[in-house]
Amino acid sequence: MEIFETILIFIAVVILSSFVHTFIPKVPLAFIQIFLGMLLFITPIPVQFNFDSELFMVTMIAPLLFVEGVNVSRVHLRKYIKPVMMMALGLVITTVIGVGLFIHWIWPDLPIGAAFAIAAILCPTDAVAVQAITKGKVLPKGAMTILEGESLLNDAAGIISFKIAVGVLVTGAFSLVDAVQLFLIASIGGAVVGLLIGMALVRFRLTLMRRGYENINMFTIIQLLTPFVTYLIAELFHASGIIAAVVAGLVHGFERDRIMQVRTQLQMSYNHTWNILGYVLNGFVFSILGFLVPEVIIKIIKTEPHNLIFLIGITIVVALAVYLFRFVWVYVLYPYFYLAISPFQKMMTKNDDDNPTTEKPPKRSLYALIMTLCGVHGTISLAIALTLPYFLAGHHAFTYRNDLLFIASGMVIISLVVAQVLLPLLTKPAPKTVIGNMSFKVARIYILEQVIDYLNQK
Repeated sequence: MEIFETILIFIAVVILSSFVHTFIPKVPLAFIQIFLGMLLFITPIPVQFNFDSELFMVTMIAPLLFVEGVNVSRVHLRKYIKPVMMMALGLVITTVIGVGLFIHWIWPDLPIGAAFAIAAILCPTDAVAVQAITKGKVLPKGAMTILEGESLLNDAAGIISFKIAVGVLVTGAFSLVDAVQLFLIASIGGAVVGLLIGMALVRFRLTLMRRGYENINMFTIIQLLTPFVTYLIAELFHASGIIAAVVAGLVHGFERDRIMQVRTQLQMSYNHTWNILGYVLNGFVFSILGFLVPEVIIKIIKTEPHNLIFLIGITIVVALAVYLFRFVWVYVLYPYFYLAISPFQKMMTKNDDDNPTTEKPPKRSLYALIMTLCGVHGTISLAIALTLPYFLAGHHAFTYRNDLLFIASGMVIISLVVAQVLLPLLTKPAPKTVIGNMSFKVARIYILEQVIDYLNQK
């Protein structure tokens, strides 16, 4: 009953944040939710915040990643698959190892497993937050597609790395061979389970549609249950439930593309349902962050007051290390990230007014800096941090849990604030549309985009 009451309280905070956001739309919604979460902490309202880590994974993270998988553009993802994989796998592995070893070097008392765990927590990025921050601005060509693909896939890679690190932390034993084997089994097994379940459910729904059975409520409920069922089945086979949820989301995205033109009512039902659920889950996690920060700080002051300044310094240094790894990675691999217009494309669009070919590539350093600042950490990082264990092997209390929560929360806030301040300064404002000079093709696209934006706002 206490957990149910706590959930209702945080949902009320999410609703209140929406109301406040209507009066101050220039302030990112995440900031408002964090602030209201802090206010909730100082109120006398009793909030019991003790969630089971596995329950948190299946109820919060799985549906969030499923939604990202459904909504990501598969056409653009295929086009930029190489830089996406470089960011989602290469950068994650490099960050976990490099930043983890760096944290252990500057903080030798921290167990190596805990150092790798906090590095893994700081791998997932939040493309939704970046979209909100850069609204009305223009990012380099293809940057948002890469960020969306990275956000989708690095969440899963980061979570698997986190689970391996927590296993090392709890047991105190580490084997490189076992870690690689676990990573491969979890990722490949999760992808297979997600693909099979996703295809089976999509085939089931499409078969019913072809036979004239179109119960929108039933179809919507089936899709709502998909990430939870997929996660649980994958975990039964010791595969990654998170990757299974992501792959199932991608498969359902193909179904969405197929029914978009002929099943408008069903598509709108899907969109509304997932928009509401995703909105509540994201707001829930950011509100928890606001509630968590003062609680963790007070616990640290009570138990280890001398460590507060040290933890603030560690958080800043770790943030700089994460930014540095990301900047160097993008800077070195810049040719793979920025795909300039090919000579063939220029020839095909030379006389097409709707497809201008004059394009000035951004400077290498500027592009790397923008992509670095776009590595905003959000709901997934927080959700993973909240699953840190309370006890280690032998029922010994994990004394560094609050410290790691403090670092994770601080990194999320730093990334949001830095992106909010610097990205608008580094990116150009979106060009104003000159309606009178539009061709018929451009005008048609413009009208459709305005209608879609209006419907989404409603």
